[in-house]
Amino acid sequence: DLIAAARDAGAVGACLSGAGPSVLALCWRDIDSIAGALTAAAQQHGIGGTVLRSRVRDYGSRVDTSLVA
Repeated sequence: DLIAAARDAGAVGACLSGAGPSVLALCWRDIDSIAGALTAAAQQHGIGGTVLRSRVRDYGSRVDTSLVA
C-alpha cells in the first residue's frame, strides 16, 4: 500500500529497500505530497516512520582519501 501511495502521489518509482522495512520513492517534484501520501498510508496501517529526503548524485561512487595518513 505504501508503494502504491507513493506512485499515486507522483513518484517516478517506489520499492522496498532490501527486505524492508524501508520504502524508497524516487521523485523530482511534488516531494511534499509524496511524503504526505507515504505518511498517511503508513498511519492507516498503524505503522510509524520518518520520511528522509536525499539528493541523488550523478558522479558514482568515490573513495575519500583525505583522512588517510
